[in-house]
Amino acid sequence: MHIDRIVGRSLMDALERARAAHGEQAVVLSQEVLSGGDVALAVVRKDAARTTPAAGRATTSRDPLREVVEKLVRHGASESFVARIRASVNARAGEGHVLDLAAEAIAALYPAVALPRVAGATQVVAFVGATGSGKTSLVARLAARLSTARRNVALVSLDGDRPGAVEPLVAVARAHGLPLLAPRGAAAWDIADLYGADLVLVDTTGDAERDTAQLAPFLAHASAKLRLSTHLVLSAVAALDAHTRSFQRWQALAPAACAITKLDETTKPGATLEAALTAGLPVSFYSTSAQLDAGFHRAAPDHAADLYLQGALA
Repeated sequence: MHIDRIVGRSLMDALERARAAHGEQAVVLSQEVLSGGDVALAVVRKDAARTTPAAGRATTSRDPLREVVEKLVRHGASESFVARIRASVNARAGEGHVLDLAAEAIAALYPAVALPRVAGATQVVAFVGATGSGKTSLVARLAARLSTARRNVALVSLDGDRPGAVEPLVAVARAHGLPLLAPRGAAAWDIADLYGADLVLVDTTGDAERDTAQLAPFLAHASAKLRLSTHLVLSAVAALDAHTRSFQRWQALAPAACAITKLDETTKPGATLEAALTAGLPVSFYSTSAQLDAGFHRAAPDHAADLYLQGALA
């Protein structure tokens, strides 16, 4: 029996390569996350993997989804989510390897979210959520990424009263030459002060009432020239009841998506991913490092598959 080793950039990429090499006869024997983040699969053709049981030895049936179920449970998925993926895979039985089908079923639940870009309009994107969820570092990373991509970005911090809270934004603003406003107390902030930026990223306080009061006027005066959307930031290490409180506290701002941070600090990211799915919030960004210059990802469908099935981004 010849075992083929196939390497891909992610689990889904490796599975696609296995399918291309061996067609629907591919059987994945094992998988390994390499030091560089790639995923290696040990693959054999189904006809080569078949063995004949010894005479007189009883054969036992094995759940073909056992490996998928074990991975999902290990990485934080609930029984109801496991049942959902099992049903999706069973509905496509025979179309491919079960791990491949499970990854595709998960990816379909987490479509990509694009930051809006409207010609001639100022788009305000506010990141809200509990104190300590990672809002400030996420905003700083996103600002640096977008500035490098030549987006016309400006920054606002509504947390200027807290010592040191604005420092990461100040550093990014200086490094990239971005305008930064940090109004104190109940002071209002005027979009006209943001030098015609087409995208304004807002870091908030973690106090839902205060954030809502500061941002509500922009919701009330939205127009073709000014648009506000909010993204709820969820820490992957927070308990599920903390996520529920966050959904409730910031519901007045009608978050359009959520960003998930601190994925490097948990082995069960599926719990937070599932909480977002239950709340009807697509995922916009993932953070997998505390460093400002690393571990920041614009969410893609295969990221969700990797997190549920591998426990980490490949």
